[in-house]
Amino acid sequence: MTHAGSGAAADCEPLPPLDDPAAPRQRADWLQDFFDTTSDLIQVVGADGRLLLVNRAWCERLGTSEAEAIGRSVFEWIAPECRERCEQVFRALL
Repeated sequence: MTHAGSGAAADCEPLPPLDDPAAPRQRADWLQDFFDTTSDLIQVVGADGRLLLVNRAWCERLGTSEAEAIGRSVFEWIAPECRERCEQVFRALL
């Protein structure tokens, strides 16, 4: 399966209509597959700045495991010279 965000044309199976009883499960499966297979780096960050979720591509690119990343500050992964500005922007978004 390829996805538009992964640098290749999308060739995914079509999603069922929203009124189909199977839609929620199939959409969840599609999103999980995208999360697991995309080459894009995906992270979910809590309001406290801690990583809640990272995908395989994120771990591979940053040379760490999911277990090592989860719970750590997202700012640990930002270059020291950019960290203060990124923290300011992050706080302003909350």
